Amino acid sequence: MMAASGVISELAKAFETANVEMFAIKLPEARVAAATSAVMRKWNCAREELLDRQLVKFGTGPLSARYITENGPDGPAQKIELAYVPPLGTSRTITFTPQTWQDGDNRYMLLIGQHASLEQAEEAIQNERRLSLALRSGGYAAWDHDYRSGETYNSPEMFDLLGFERDSTALNFDSFNEFVHPDDQEHTLDGQIKTSPFGSDMFQTRYRVR
Repeated sequence: MMAASGVISELAKAFETANVEMFAIKLPEARVAAATSAVMRKWNCAREELLDRQLVKFGTGPLSARYITENGPDGPAQKIELAYVPPLGTSRTITFTPQTWQDGDNRYMLLIGQHASLEQAEEAIQNERRLSLALRSGGYAAWDHDYRSGETYNSPEMFDLLGFERDSTALNFDSFNEFVHPDDQEHTLDGQIKTSPFGSDMFQTRYRVR
């Protein structure tokens, strides 16, 4: 089985430590000589499924590639899109920036992707946008209160529903409780905690807001 050595091996270790998506492709045979764990986690595959695998024309095999052009801050840039198709699975892709390297008599192309934490952050932002859309569509809002710190988080929809300016400091845990109908005070989170059996950690309640 082919494996990276020399400078390429050291580069692969550096990208592994940095938690960056990276492939080292041996040229001219276009075989995978190294891949970082960030790629394996994203594609949910084992290293053995990628190492020594030959890249083929995009969409014609388990591991395929193609050149694409992306518009960036400095204008159009050439990238490489890799697609992996697991057995009985659907295609998964990652876009990389290519760099050519010479290590002695061996030629490689390094494919450098994103930092894994950046990818996770972008996914979290997308999930937050989806949640926000679902909340607005259903007329709902989300809030959270930390009893230890006393801090309250209100989603933007919470301010809209109760008629506050977004990010207004006037809407907090105490002021929200003042909006609750007097007959429903015992159903609030404070009321539930005071009346629930010791050790309860989940509450479901409903109350009216004036």
